[in-house]
Amino acid sequence: MVWFPVRQNQLVVVRREQSVLGFQLSPTMGHGQTVNSKGGPMATDPKNAKQAKQEAEPEFVLSVNKTTFKTGEEIVFNWTKVTGATYYYLNFTRENDISTYGVDGDMDASTTQMRYMPRLREGIYYFTIYASNNDTGTIIGNTVRITITAETVPIQSLLSGKAGLNVTYTLNTNTGVLEISGNGPMYKVWTESGIDSFLPPWYEYLYCLSVKSVIVHPGVTTISENAFRDCSNLTSVSLPSSLLEIGYCAFYITGLRDLTIPSNVTSIGQYAFVSDNLQSITFEGNAPTLDSGIPQGASNYGHDIFPATNSGFSIYYQAGASGWTSPTWNGIQAFEKQR
Repeated sequence: MVWFPVRQNQLVVVRREQSVLGFQLSPTMGHGQTVNSKGGPMATDPKNAKQAKQEAEPEFVLSVNKTTFKTGEEIVFNWTKVTGATYYYLNFTRENDISTYGVDGDMDASTTQMRYMPRLREGIYYFTIYASNNDTGTIIGNTVRITITAETVPIQSLLSGKAGLNVTYTLNTNTGVLEISGNGPMYKVWTESGIDSFLPPWYEYLYCLSVKSVIVHPGVTTISENAFRDCSNLTSVSLPSSLLEIGYCAFYITGLRDLTIPSNVTSIGQYAFVSDNLQSITFEGNAPTLDSGIPQGASNYGHDIFPATNSGFSIYYQAGASGWTSPTWNGIQAFEKQR
């Protein structure tokens, strides 16, 4: 079983403060989410999800067979059944990491156990159980603390493999440089590569946290869905003029402060840029379309690409490029840049 950072309607960004578990949720959570009086999240899906119950049902309890595991050792989670639940899911956060991740796959209402074999880097993790009900929203259970030790799986200094039919990747974990090379598109979704995950290989053992710089070489035409998602230490990206498309959640929660989009990019996926670190993006060409089919000019078009950016975030575009408007473009602050 593999894991992946959860999609927008389940994502939680947390900041740690002192508590008995080593952290607690801050009063405000990322992407429109808030917390209840006990510090737990109330689900507010940006696409019209039902609001969660404010308090977890007291009988909804998650337990684990032990608290310390080696990487690759099976973890057994058990939880008490919730009346009316349609399915359950587990999210987790790693200490000193700003993002929350989800265990791949929902568990149906008849299930009260998950056997999970994590491919995670050593560290302290906090797992939380959730129950979803189509009528009442999400019920939040308790959180358990788990320590992963990785002495049996040493961290590799160099990772490489296929990132598309004619595209390869190389990640140097010592320097933090991830290079994408070749000709044509990356895999649109990573299951096309034959792996049992919607995320690229550098997410195993949280290698994504090693990524500081991404270089996409000339010849590559697309960036896959979730390509650099939750690479929270990523601060530098170089994109080629051959690039045509940027996929769903491609730069979701990174350390990027600014980025230049080449002139041939015509399509950008939903939630491609979600980060309160992002200050500006410069477009060298015409305004892009949203690949989910929402037409250019729709009232939520700009915010579907750039949700949850900070209040000072700005778009800069070239004089003479089509599709842009100023002082705002589809709800996002935008300025014409002279050539």
